[in-house]
Amino acid sequence: MLARWAGAADFVAFVLTGSLATDHTLAGRTMAHRLPPAGGELGQEFDDDLLALAGLTAERLPRILRPGDPVGSLTPEVAEATGLAPGTRVHIAGHDHAVAAWAAGIREDGDAADSLGTTEALVRVSRNPIDRRAALTEGMSVTRTVTGRHESLVAGAAGGAMIARWIVAHPEKDADVLFRALEPEGPGEAFVLPYPRGRQTPRPDPMARDRLVGTPETAAGHLRAVLVGLCLQLRWMEETQNQILGSAPARLTVVGGTAAHNAAWNRLKSRLVDGPLAVVGAHEPVASGAALFAAVQCSAAPADAVLPAAPLPSHPHRRADDLYRAFVDAATQPALSSAGSTP
Repeated sequence: MLARWAGAADFVAFVLTGSLATDHTLAGRTMAHRLPPAGGELGQEFDDDLLALAGLTAERLPRILRPGDPVGSLTPEVAEATGLAPGTRVHIAGHDHAVAAWAAGIREDGDAADSLGTTEALVRVSRNPIDRRAALTEGMSVTRTVTGRHESLVAGAAGGAMIARWIVAHPEKDADVLFRALEPEGPGEAFVLPYPRGRQTPRPDPMARDRLVGTPETAAGHLRAVLVGLCLQLRWMEETQNQILGSAPARLTVVGGTAAHNAAWNRLKSRLVDGPLAVVGAHEPVASGAALFAAVQCSAAPADAVLPAAPLPSHPHRRADDLYRAFVDAATQPALSSAGSTP
């Protein structure tokens, strides 16, 4: 029998403090916490009607914290076991992509982050109300930034999962060697539609599947086609967000772990994605961002502290627009959306 439900971060905080609570960005991930109208104050309750659909009641879930509020303080037992100061406050920073974006300085109207991991999230901040219906139609989410100050529009893609899948399918290949060989290369003519389990956005299609378009002749060419497809999918998400929000970001900041520091992938982005790019240097930006968030809340770091990012030189490819149009055309052909597979 279920006594209480908690997410992983909530459980860790419970062990440290003895108090069960969650952050509003994580509460939103349960799909049982309604976002208020634009400009409205974030609620601190789960929705009873939505919980009832899963046979739950609010008493079984964590309390929802106000942005910036601590869960509590370390218990004496935990303080003694860890060597930390008794009474140290514990914060839950929030959902990983939201925390990484905040840590990278994506906090004000027009800021944008390409948050990379197993999944890829394109996070855009808006001070103005975001059209909920337009976002829903395109398979995107409307959320709040970790501070609760602004709304954000989030689009999701396969990201690192596509590359990991290719590597697993080719155990005989040395992926590191192939990536290094790709670094000075252009995008070529081939690309993969990066949809291992359907397309979430834009134009949601649960039947879409990954498919190679073109005929690369080598393993390196196959891997490059996967990266090119991911870059073109990112550009499609960005251009769709531009339409919903009515503007384009001044710069796209790439943040994440190993994937965000993939030189071949970043070079292709600089050739295929519109606008300036920057890359955050931290290799664990979510963990670093959570620590930074707690430090800011405790006044141990200035409110404007961010993880540093380095500009990525832009090298637009002469055929970038042609490749992009070919990608969208191939992705939106229903008769072909479920044919074939990644090489």
